Amino acid sequence: MKEMEEIANELNLRSESHKIGSLQEIRREIKGLARRPTRHIFSAQSVQEDYAFHLGGRTELQFNVGWDNVGGKQYLRHGVAFSLEPSQTLLSIEPLIPKVARFNEFIRTYPDELPDFRMWHYADDTRSSNYRVCEIPPELVRPHVFIFIGRLGSAEQPNYDLILNDFDRLLALYRFVEGTDSFPLLNANQAKFQFSPGCTVKQSSAVASLPERTLDVNLRHNDIQLSLYGYLVGKYGKEAVGTECNNGAWFTLRCGCKTGGTLPYLRNQNISIRKGLHARGVVPIVGVFFLARCSRSGTVNHRWRATS
Repeated sequence: MKEMEEIANELNLRSESHKIGSLQEIRREIKGLARRPTRHIFSAQSVQEDYAFHLGGRTELQFNVGWDNVGGKQYLRHGVAFSLEPSQTLLSIEPLIPKVARFNEFIRTYPDELPDFRMWHYADDTRSSNYRVCEIPPELVRPHVFIFIGRLGSAEQPNYDLILNDFDRLLALYRFVEGTDSFPLLNANQAKFQFSPGCTVKQSSAVASLPERTLDVNLRHNDIQLSLYGYLVGKYGKEAVGTECNNGAWFTLRCGCKTGGTLPYLRNQNISIRKGLHARGVVPIVGVFFLARCSRSGTVNHRWRATS
């Protein structure tokens, strides 16, 4: 099995032909650094015996590779992670809390962006099972927790191309989490509306205590969504009503309704049922959104407007 230093060096070398090869320059721009600390993803300071994270990643959403034991078998993981382990570099997890919030906002906006990735965490040295990529719940935002988003691969024969391609895909997430942009854009030219009938029932509230802070998450908007879904189903039928319908460009419709079978019009389809960090990705609590008209292909042709 290869040494972690050898794997990190090989990734550094091959990254020059990938977007992730510009990570340190991206960090320089985001952080306002006078110069980039290195031209490589990993450095001697960030490579350990069992894992490696990008230089500067200790206080960030970090690009990470490392050994992961599942069912007695050793794998090489790769992806991004939040390491909530206090250290000399990270005296408190406090700086990471707003970054977790921005991570959650990205996942709310693009819930289907990473369908082939998995998520898992270590809490007090105990590994969870793998689960689909989702928002990080408040109970995991505490010291001595390690949260990972990525893949497991061969420990004997690392797939360097896959690792670097996945790092490239995760750059948009990293830029939003570490940056100050008000809205996480993937592709400004994307504008395909995707209607899916049905409703996912979510929890109503969650409270988690943190050092020097209490995270109080109010999820009443989930109850509103469920009530709105029930009302619209009673009026239009189950096949005509859906929640979490992504338009691919600006926001995710949290409750949509179609009529006529070909989605020619959408009316009163979106009421404030979620909170967010930015205006464009969130529906105001007293607002009702209208999509003026959609073509038969589902592409949005006209601007939407809000009324209060």
